[in-house]
Amino acid sequence: KEQLREKSLPECSRELIPGLFAPGTDKDIIEQAIKVEGSKDKDVFLSSWISMFQVDFSELVKTISVPLLLIGGTLDWVTPTEPLST
Repeated sequence: KEQLREKSLPECSRELIPGLFAPGTDKDIIEQAIKVEGSKDKDVFLSSWISMFQVDFSELVKTISVPLLLIGGTLDWVTPTEPLST
């Protein structure tokens, strides 16, 4: 929230969005994501950004009684495999 008060949404997007992609991701893909995110309404951007860090399905996953495949990456800082895969 503080960052959005001090900078424009395109500036914030340029700083935040690249970190959501794996190393080696094509720069054109990252640039397109920056463009899309930077053109959003600030409130929409902030709501979606906050929701990524507030959602927790760990209790819901425990109620699933069929085989379930969860995929995570060691380079994913938003949803790292540890400790989330335990």
